[in-house]
Amino acid sequence: MEVKRGKDHIFVGMNFSLTRDRKLRITMQDYVEECIEVFKEAGGILEGRANSPAKNGLFVVSEDAKELEEKEAEYFHHIVAKLLYVSKRARLDIDLAISFLCTRVSKSTDEDWEKLRRLLLYLENTISMPRILGAERLDTVRTWVDASYGTHQDMKGHTGGAMSMGTGVFNVKSTKQKLNTKSSTETEVVGVSDYLPWVVWTKSFMENQGRKIKSSILYQDNESAIRIEKNGMKSCREKSRHIHIRYFFVTDLVKRKELSIKHCRSEKMVSDFYTKPLQGRLFRELRDFIMGVAPLPVEERVGEQSSTEQNSEMIKEKDRKDLGKTGVLNSVLRKSTDKGATNKRVTYADAVKTSRVETK
Repeated sequence: MEVKRGKDHIFVGMNFSLTRDRKLRITMQDYVEECIEVFKEAGGILEGRANSPAKNGLFVVSEDAKELEEKEAEYFHHIVAKLLYVSKRARLDIDLAISFLCTRVSKSTDEDWEKLRRLLLYLENTISMPRILGAERLDTVRTWVDASYGTHQDMKGHTGGAMSMGTGVFNVKSTKQKLNTKSSTETEVVGVSDYLPWVVWTKSFMENQGRKIKSSILYQDNESAIRIEKNGMKSCREKSRHIHIRYFFVTDLVKRKELSIKHCRSEKMVSDFYTKPLQGRLFRELRDFIMGVAPLPVEERVGEQSSTEQNSEMIKEKDRKDLGKTGVLNSVLRKSTDKGATNKRVTYADAVKTSRVETK
């Protein structure tokens, strides 16, 4: 056995690097280059530029598409298998495309070959992009779960999920659901039920490391599904009463206060990245957060705390120090007194709000 110490390590094709700000950087550039070379050996051509791993028609399967020759089908299977390994470790941004292509290895067509070409073209253009993992707090876990209704050819849904403790995500899931559902709400409930074991396992794992999880938040963008998950059969109407009781163990977790569910706008749903092929600005923003190369914008941290809670827990610590140094807070309080506003109580939050305007 060989022991290596330091900040840089290589293990099974993965390059690990510990950064100065105590984050983990993971790359698999050599592995991706091998996949590109194999594709070119098979006669594939990579020209142009792709800004995303897949087009909007990723899940579309044409019945009249021509099947690949035996040799090409072997290349297709080989490359997809290698990229599956990459997608679970370093390139989480291609997981959706790979999860679909994995369902096509036994019946690949020229249409699937083109989708693989698009994916490799995207990887070639972003080959140096790293995956970065870090934690802001070890007692708080945020989870996003989303599901798209009737996405696949057999009208089954697709579940997407991800978890984060600050920088980047982990426990990514992008899979086809195993049963047909009758509504988008039911699809969401099934998706949460399928993903929740990851949440329970993560909480158990952290606690066995001596880190107690104080806050476990589940974000969803379907309010009807949230009501069902919180209240169980009480919120089920005629169209949803047939949902099997096994999908309500999430309700039990909520009642035991081991999980809280909060609403998140659809355009801010991180797991939406793993249910459908996004494009443009939304794709770039979610990808950068998922890969850990950029944080979510402040307005996208939806539902974590109300503005009152943020004032009491975050602003008091940070702004008290900043404003205390500059004296702006004291100035604001003096001005409010000079103006004769003695009958109105000036709160700390009011002073901070006013001081921010004055310092702009």
